[in-house]
Amino acid sequence: GSWPPRMRPVSTRLGTPATVTTVQVQREDIFDRSDSASWIARGANLLHVVTKPHIVNREILIREGQPYDSVTAAETARNLRKLGIFREVSVDSVRDSSGLVERVTTRDSWTTQPYVSFKSTGDQVTWGVGITEKNLLGYQTKISLRYTKDPDRSTTNVEVNVPRVLWNRVGFTGITNPLSDGRNARVTISSPFLSLSSPWSLTFDGRSNDE
Repeated sequence: GSWPPRMRPVSTRLGTPATVTTVQVQREDIFDRSDSASWIARGANLLHVVTKPHIVNREILIREGQPYDSVTAAETARNLRKLGIFREVSVDSVRDSSGLVERVTTRDSWTTQPYVSFKSTGDQVTWGVGITEKNLLGYQTKISLRYTKDPDRSTTNVEVNVPRVLWNRVGFTGITNPLSDGRNARVTISSPFLSLSSPWSLTFDGRSNDE
């Protein structure tokens, strides 16, 4: 006899992992429809840009035509969570008429963070303002702007971080700090460990100081 469509075995031989025939990626906004009754939830979704598909796809460790295993699927979920731009992440598998489907679901988090600081000691005042966006336009690009003023100097901090911008592996971070009495800057180019099976990583760090 033959197996009914919804009862086909995961593998044709005992101990052989099933092969993934399709990878489905579902990207969700910050709030789902059950939360959309709140004007805050609707406003947040309206202002927010959902993470782009390739940002999620490049973290998937099990591709179409490869065997599915729960350990690697869990590592994919961990890698996505480590990006710091998702509220929820799930990676699982289901059977349908086409075969084994790997399902990757992400829900974005709110990634715009304001910064305000004020401190007064006697007649000396230190204050600062700024803003950080960790997922600019859904591209996992971090941009941070911050201005601080203390009794000794004023500092403007600008930081840009673009991970995996070259060959889907090499990332870039640039930081510059113009000071009222000088400047300093830092550039980092890195190719990090992308999974537990990655054999190497490389980081180049350059700094310039005049203060």
